[in-house]
Amino acid sequence: MGVYSALNIGSTALLASQKALEVVGNNIANAATPNYSRQDVVLIPGPSLGTELKIGTGVKIDAIMRRFDQAVESRLRCAIGDATSQQIQQQVLDRVESLYNETSDADLSSALAAFFNGFNDLANDPTNDGVRTIVIERARGLVNQVTRLRDGMDGLRQELDGMAQTTVGEINRLAGEIADLNIQVITAERGDLGSAPGQRDERDARLRELAELINIRTVEQESGAVNVIVGNQILVDGRLGRELTYRTVDDRGLGVSEIRFSDNDELVSPTSGALQGYLDGRDAWVGQQVDSLDQMVQSLIVEVNALHAEGTGKEMPQTLRSDQFVLDATAALDSADAGLHNTPVNGSFLLHVTNSVSGLTETLIIDVDLDGVGADDSLQDIATKINTLAALEVPPLAVAASVDSTGHLTIAGTSAEMRVSFSDDSSRLLAVLGMNGLFTGYDSLTIGLSDDLVANPSLLAAGLSGTVGDNANSLRLASLADEPIDALNGRNLLDYHNQAVTRMAVNTAAARSASNAADAFMATMNDEREAISGVNLDEEAVNLIRYQKMYSAAARFISVMADLMDMMLEI
Repeated sequence: MGVYSALNIGSTALLASQKALEVVGNNIANAATPNYSRQDVVLIPGPSLGTELKIGTGVKIDAIMRRFDQAVESRLRCAIGDATSQQIQQQVLDRVESLYNETSDADLSSALAAFFNGFNDLANDPTNDGVRTIVIERARGLVNQVTRLRDGMDGLRQELDGMAQTTVGEINRLAGEIADLNIQVITAERGDLGSAPGQRDERDARLRELAELINIRTVEQESGAVNVIVGNQILVDGRLGRELTYRTVDDRGLGVSEIRFSDNDELVSPTSGALQGYLDGRDAWVGQQVDSLDQMVQSLIVEVNALHAEGTGKEMPQTLRSDQFVLDATAALDSADAGLHNTPVNGSFLLHVTNSVSGLTETLIIDVDLDGVGADDSLQDIATKINTLAALEVPPLAVAASVDSTGHLTIAGTSAEMRVSFSDDSSRLLAVLGMNGLFTGYDSLTIGLSDDLVANPSLLAAGLSGTVGDNANSLRLASLADEPIDALNGRNLLDYHNQAVTRMAVNTAAARSASNAADAFMATMNDEREAISGVNLDEEAVNLIRYQKMYSAAARFISVMADLMDMMLEI
C-alpha cells in the first residue's frame, strides 16, 4: 500500500465519520419531532486492490436508511382507525343517552305514565271539564316529549352527517397530498429505494392521518410510490389521487349523505376511521333509536286512537274528517298504492247517527272487505257503502260520506242536529285513518294532538254509551298502559320504551369498553413503532462518541501519513 493510497483511505474514513456525525446530529435534533423515523448510516468497505496482497481502499457510505417496519406501520394505521371510530361512536351514544334524560322527571317515561294516569283521574270524574283539560295537557306534554326526543335525534344525525361531509373533504385533500408525495419520492430516489427518508416520513404521516379518517391498505410499487386502497377500490394510484363525493338520500324522513367515489359512483362503506364512526353513529346507533321511538309512537297513536274512535264525549261531533289520507282513493286499503302508514284488516265497524234533539240513534254496519277474495275495498268504496246504506234506511239517514281531492274521508251529519260516532271497529280502519282520534300523525316525526279536542275538551271520549257520567272508555284507555301490544313483540308501551332505554345504556357501556380497548391497542402499537423508529438519545450518544473517535482516528491517521510523505520528500 503506498502513501497516497493510505491518504485516500484516511480521507474516506474522515468523510464517512463526518457524514455519520451529521446523521447522528439530525437524529438528536429530531428526537421530539412527531412522525420522524430514526436514520442510520450504512457503511461498507471499499473494494480491495492489488495483485498479490489485496488491501482495502477504505470505507464508503452505502446509504442513509430510516428505521422502519412496514408490518408495524400497517398495524398502527389499523389501530388508529379503530380507535378513532370507537371514540366517535362512544361519544354519539353518550349524546343519545343524555337525550333520553331518564334520570329526571322531564322524560318520556314520566310523560307516558302521566298520560295514562290522567285517564284514571278522568274515570273518577268523567263530567269534570277541568279534568278533561288536564288529560289534554298531559297528552300535549307527551307529544312534546316525543317531539323533543325526535328533534334531538334528528339534530344529532344532521350534525354527524355534516361531519361526514367534512371528513370526505379531508380524505380528498390527503389523497392528493399523498399522490404529490409519491411524485417527490420517485423523483428523489430515482430507483434507489429508501434513499429519501424525509419524503417517506412525510408520506407515512399523511397515511396515518388518512387512516384516522377511513380504513386503508397500502401497496408499495417498484418505483417507490404507494398505492392506497379503500375496500376494493384504489384511492391513490401512484401519481394520481381519486376523490370521494356525497349525494343526499332520504333516510327516516331526513336527507343524509351517501358516500361514493366521484368517478365511478362506487358506494363507499368504511370499516374504520372517523368516517365509519360518523356514518355508523348516524345510521346505526341514532337511527336504531329513531326506529325504536317510531315503533313505540306508532303503536301509541294507533292503539289510543282505536279506543278513542269507539268512544263518545260529553258532546258528539257533527262532522269527522280523517287525519290520514290515501294516495289513491280507488286502491285497496291494505295495498301499497293506498299509501297508508298502517294497514287495516278485514272486518267492520258501526257508524252511529244520533239526533241531538230527540236523542234517537240509528246504526249502520259498515263492512270493510279486505279478505283478499275478489276486489278488496278502497276508501271510495267505504264512502259509497255509507251513503248507500244511509239511503236505504226509512226514512233515509241524514249522514253522508265523501273522499276529497286530497284523499281524506269525511263523514258528516247532513242536518244541524245530527251527530256521528263509532263503535266495534274490528277492521281498525278508524284508527288507521285517524277518525275521531286523540292523536294525529303516524310516527315520532308527525305526532300531534287533534285540533278539535284541544279547542273543545268536551269531545274527549271518556265514555262508550253517550250517557252522562259514562267512564267506560276512560278505563279502557287507562288500562292500555299495561296491555301487551303485538307490534311491540307482546310488550306494553312503557316496557317497550324502558327496554329501549336499557338497551341504549348497555350499548353505551359496551362502546366505552371498546373505545378504551382500542385506545390501549393503539398506544401499544405506537410504543412498538417508537421502539423501532423513534430516536433513543442514549444510543445516539454512544454513536456520537463512536463516530467522533472514528473521525479523530482518521484525522490522526492522515497526519501520520502526511509525516511519512514529508520524510520521503526529504530523502
